[in-house]
Amino acid sequence: MTDSPSATNGSTASSASDDPEDLSPDRGPDEREIVVRRAPSVIAFLVTGLILGLIVAGVSTILGPPDQKYTAGAIFGMMAVIFGTIGAVVGAVVGLIADRRSRKKARRFRAIRIDDDSRE
Repeated sequence: MTDSPSATNGSTASSASDDPEDLSPDRGPDEREIVVRRAPSVIAFLVTGLILGLIVAGVSTILGPPDQKYTAGAIFGMMAVIFGTIGAVVGAVVGLIADRRSRKKARRFRAIRIDDDSRE
């Protein structure tokens, strides 16, 4: 099944037929069953998790006990790597779960080809 964007709102449409001859513009059928679903952007979830991880790193640096060996910048850098990675992974997992749930809510439609040449 081939996914291709069909609208700017995050929807994807896929053809129910995998036959390459059906996809040819000259030989395609007049009717085709398609699957339309709203697909979330996993990258947006990943970036949101990263940003939340960086915020947690900043808060933990400010509220944590001061250390004589390391500067606040070094502590923040270390915390940013740890919490940023954890936040990005959690965000990606949440995005993948949302994507999996959107596949269950997919709707099937019947698409009919309309040739523009027939109107002339």
